[in-house]
Amino acid sequence: GVPKAPLTVSLILLVCSLISLFFLAVTIFIFFYFKSLQCSRLRVHRNLVVALIIHSLMLVVISLPIVGGPDIPSYRDLSWLCKTVVSIKMYAALSSINWMFVEGMLLHSRITTNIFQKDAPFKLYYIIGWGMYIH
Repeated sequence: GVPKAPLTVSLILLVCSLISLFFLAVTIFIFFYFKSLQCSRLRVHRNLVVALIIHSLMLVVISLPIVGGPDIPSYRDLSWLCKTVVSIKMYAALSSINWMFVEGMLLHSRITTNIFQKDAPFKLYYIIGWGMYIH
C-alpha cells in the first residue's frame, strides 16, 4: 500500500482543496449574482477567484490517485496527461500571483494617478493576469 505519511498529507490536501473550492464557488456566485457589486475592482477579483478555482481543482486531481489507492486508474498512468495536469496547476498558481499584482496595480493607479478616470486598462490587465510571464 501507500506509506502513511504521504497518504495523510494527500488526504489533508484533498480535504482543504475541497473546502477551498466550496468557498471560492460561493464567492464567484456572489460576484455574478449581485449586479450592484459590479466595478473594475470586482472584475479583477473575479479573475483572481477563477485562477484560484483552477488551482484548487488541479490540487484535487493531483491528490486523488494517492488517496484512492494504487488499484484505481489515474492520470498518472499517462505521461502526457500527468504533465498537462501539473502544467495547468503551475499556470493557475502563476496566474493567481499575477492577478494579485494586478489588484495592487489597480489600487495604486486609483490612488495616485487615475483618481478621476473611470475605465481601467483591462486589456493590459488580462495580458498581465493570464498571459505574461517573465522568465
